[in-house]
Amino acid sequence: MSIVLCFPLARTIHNAHNVSLEGPSLPDQNMPLRGCAPTVESIRAARQALEQLGISPHDMRALDVLVPSEGDKRNSDSLRCHVWRLDLPARSLIKLDSGVYLAGIELCAFQAARTMDEYELIECYFELCSFYSMPEDPAEDYRELKEPRTTVRKLKDCFLSLPDACRGRSKALRALRSVRDGSRSPMETGMTMAITVRVGLGGIQVRGLSMNYRVAIDEEARGLTRRKEIIFDAYIKRGMQDVEYQGARHNEELQSAIDNERRHVLQKMGYKIVEINKQQLFDREAFQRVMRTISENAGIRTGNRPDDFEERQERLRQFIIRRWRQR
Repeated sequence: MSIVLCFPLARTIHNAHNVSLEGPSLPDQNMPLRGCAPTVESIRAARQALEQLGISPHDMRALDVLVPSEGDKRNSDSLRCHVWRLDLPARSLIKLDSGVYLAGIELCAFQAARTMDEYELIECYFELCSFYSMPEDPAEDYRELKEPRTTVRKLKDCFLSLPDACRGRSKALRALRSVRDGSRSPMETGMTMAITVRVGLGGIQVRGLSMNYRVAIDEEARGLTRRKEIIFDAYIKRGMQDVEYQGARHNEELQSAIDNERRHVLQKMGYKIVEINKQQLFDREAFQRVMRTISENAGIRTGNRPDDFEERQERLRQFIIRRWRQR
């Protein structure tokens, strides 16, 4: 008897810093979820597989599992069943052990669309496509990753493989339009969300934005630096804007000198530089001003925004900074 562990437990497993998921990705093509209600034996096998991965008893005190119908649900304090009537997307499961499977990142992301609001969903998708992982404990800091766990392209392919009318698909695809690959920190994500999120959610809805964008130094500017290229936190094609999040290290003397040289080179090459720091994110009026600067540089008209746009923008800002208010 097989069992499929799914969101939100699967997200905890994917986020665990000491877990290496090396099992094969299955199935080879879209196929129905087969099986029935979880049994004592299948639940025991799932817990044993998680113990072997190094998942703590606390993190698996309740197992989230997929079942094919309402009649197969067996909910309890230690078991939460989630009905999945659709075909499973190809390569959406990871085999942990014989008969024990884990929902892959892309399938977890789709399931998240059924429970998260749009702000949370966009932030979650940014994180999955980033070089960091957020801890389960909000008191802990984020952890850097060597590689992102997925990409916007992979998420989109998974979502599009599901039927048009299935619950959560439109919401997931809409949220994904605001997401970019390659964020290096939660504050970079917050800064970029403020720029890419749709106007209805308080963003300025810039579509032509790339994160960690590499620019080669041209011949005229080569005498100003030893670098061969510069990496932008976020590059906005409209207005040739380099938008940078200035963390605390940028206040250090050596880093400040490096930043000055970088600024001179980019100005020589015709780029506009917009720098955003934590204080600007935490101050409502400063936040509005820097977003207005980016909009004007990009030639974005603001006259057709909703009358309550500033209130929507403030809700977005409050969401972005919520984790750092007490830090």
